[in-house]
Amino acid sequence: MKLRVADAGVFIDLLQCVARFVDRAYLRADSRGIRFQSIDPHDFCFVDVFLRRPFFEGYHLVGPIAFCLNTSGLSKILPTLRSAKLISLSLDETAFGIEATGGWKKLFTINAMDEDSNGFPEARRFRYEASALIPAREFSELVKTAASVSNELVISIARAGFSVSAKTADYSLVSHPSRDAKVEGPVRKEVSAFAIASYVRALESLIRRCEYIRIWIGVDKPLKLELIYKNQGVFSFFLSPKKRQLRQEKGPGREGTSLPRITATKLPDFLVFLATSPTGQETRLLVDAGIETSGGDYSRLGLRLGLVVREKGRIRLTKEGELAANIVQQDEEQAKAFLHGLSMRRIEPYKRLITAIKRRPMAPEDLYSLINAGLSRLGEHPIDKQDLSTLLGIATWCGVMDRRMSLYYFEKRSSGDSKPN
Repeated sequence: MKLRVADAGVFIDLLQCVARFVDRAYLRADSRGIRFQSIDPHDFCFVDVFLRRPFFEGYHLVGPIAFCLNTSGLSKILPTLRSAKLISLSLDETAFGIEATGGWKKLFTINAMDEDSNGFPEARRFRYEASALIPAREFSELVKTAASVSNELVISIARAGFSVSAKTADYSLVSHPSRDAKVEGPVRKEVSAFAIASYVRALESLIRRCEYIRIWIGVDKPLKLELIYKNQGVFSFFLSPKKRQLRQEKGPGREGTSLPRITATKLPDFLVFLATSPTGQETRLLVDAGIETSGGDYSRLGLRLGLVVREKGRIRLTKEGELAANIVQQDEEQAKAFLHGLSMRRIEPYKRLITAIKRRPMAPEDLYSLINAGLSRLGEHPIDKQDLSTLLGIATWCGVMDRRMSLYYFEKRSSGDSKPN
């Protein structure tokens, strides 16, 4: 079956938003239209997109089609289609094709995954306590303003109306839409839900293409954002009502070119979080979200590895960083191999560490001296003992050293110099 999309720009924005949250989607097509459903790898978002027949020109479907689609590569493909004048889709039980035309012609084909497409659970039906219908651009501006205060928002519906608020230790904000916003139905008491601003703002380009957005709020229920696009489609995103419980590092940071004092296992969370914000995030908002240290250690490690850049006070992923974030969400073992290879190429002390421990185990003091002697010959800045712990932490997470060997090095920092048996 081949279908022409009525609005190419909306379709590209829609798939970009889906790809930012999930790495696979379950597609179902029937006489009513096409539906995409998926849950993100961290259970923070459920996606339910329904494209009605009018979204396409010449929609004719003989029989129902259902399969699972790998969406992890879409974020790389879709930007190359921005200048397309026409986009058509082809789909059957084996593949999903996107054909773009703009003087030239490009055809991307994504094979169906070997997975039971009928096994995907239906979205749980929630009974929400309140809902509000708001002009989509107004909602986008409210979220943008609140995000300047904090990355953690509180969205509320009360008898008095709808509001978006944000608060930090020193600043607070409460904002309300215009009279065009409507609270639907009776509201017995105020109902609120938490939302991560960067998650909501990841939908900004799509929200601005819609006329209205319906907000659904319930006690201990996911926040539901229902984007209404003409009579052609409804794009629903269910965001977790829970705050992200990620540990925040304590203590002062340190500047300079030395390695950051961090635990490498938190770097994937940092990359995945930034992947939801294509324009980047301010460091203070990353700290407020609990995924960055007060000294900006993860940003500095990301800069050193070439995974992030700092522009106008904001940290955003590079193309290599986007690739790393995608790998982290798909396959942890592959992510470990990726980080190890990148560290070997871009962190000279790490390369020398790995080379040394592969030859023979040695006391931490000897290892420390050996690495710095090599760096001195290259005219590079020496590492300190905390840097050595960071390097060992990366090597351990990447699986280059087994747990027994890593425990030996960390324990020997404050004990004797005997080698492991």
